[in-house]
Amino acid sequence: SNSHYLRICKELGKARHPARFPPELPEFFIKFLTEPGDLVIDIFSGSNTTGAVAEKLGRHWKGMELSREYAVLSAIRFMEGYRKEEIQTLLQKMEQGEHLIIQKR
Repeated sequence: SNSHYLRICKELGKARHPARFPPELPEFFIKFLTEPGDLVIDIFSGSNTTGAVAEKLGRHWKGMELSREYAVLSAIRFMEGYRKEEIQTLLQKMEQGEHLIIQKR
């Protein structure tokens, strides 16, 4: 796969989450079990495929991840349209504990 997440992780030399799954999997369950505006909870968010799909489908979402590194890197899924340098700067701020709001572009 050459998704935005994988490409940027590689370009930044960051370890990608090893247990990714195709977006079609959470998409099926989100569509089947929720309505737009509902809240989707993922207690093992990893690279946050579920959160990205939930957002695309008009659902609210909350994700939890034990690894700070993977949680920070999952933000890449929401930074399409950002330059690599911008992404790197934002990831560094998150690694230092700063809370950010990522705007769609």
